[in-house]
Amino acid sequence: RSCRAQVPGGTVKGNHAIKTWSTAEDLVLRKAIQERGNGGKLSGADWKAVAAFMQRTTESVRWRSRKMADDPRYHTKTGKRHARGVVGNMMRVAMRKLGGCGTAYDVLSMCRGDQEIQTTFGQDLLWDLTCIFGSTQERPMWERAVI
Repeated sequence: RSCRAQVPGGTVKGNHAIKTWSTAEDLVLRKAIQERGNGGKLSGADWKAVAAFMQRTTESVRWRSRKMADDPRYHTKTGKRHARGVVGNMMRVAMRKLGGCGTAYDVLSMCRGDQEIQTTFGQDLLWDLTCIFGSTQERPMWERAVI
C-alpha cells in the first residue's frame, strides 16, 4: 500500500513528489509547444527541451499536453458512471478465479471471457465506447475502469 502525503504544490508518493499543474504552467507549456512545434508535432529532442525548461519529466509534459489538447480523440465520450461497487466486485470475482494472482490484463481477459462473470455483471456494465486517458484507443467503459 502506498503512502501519500500532502505538500505545497502537490503530493508525495513514496520517495517521489507528484507536483500538480497550475494554470500558469499550462499557459507556459502551451506557448512552448506552439513555439517549437511543427504543426503541433514535436520531436523527442523538443519534448526534452520543453521538459527541462519547465523542470518536469518528458513524460509528464507529454501527458499534460495531451490532456490540454482540444483534439476530441483524447477526450472521454460519455459522462456516465458505473453504479458503486459493480466493477470492483467483478474484479474481485475474476481475481479469485485466477487464484488471487494476476495482472490487470489477466483480470480483464477473465472478465471478458468468463461466462459466469458476464452473466452476473454484464447487464450492469457500461458498454459505451470511450477513450483510454491520453490515447485515441477506444474501449468499452467497463474495460477502461479495469485497466
